[in-house]
Amino acid sequence: MNLQQLRYLVEIADCRSLTKASKKLFVSQPYLSKVVADFEAKVHNQIFIRYNNGLELTTYGQKV
Repeated sequence: MNLQQLRYLVEIADCRSLTKASKKLFVSQPYLSKVVADFEAKVHNQIFIRYNNGLELTTYGQKV
């Protein structure tokens, strides 16, 4: 995990959508999905709740 990837997580949280964040960050949506999955695997905790219409931070995600 590097600083750029942490910035991606912040943008995802602000946009509440991987698709919107990918457009703002000029990276692919699958790459952002991988960044989230890798981070969650590393910390052994879920940081986003996924819905059909977007994302929401979990309590743990808010602390991060």
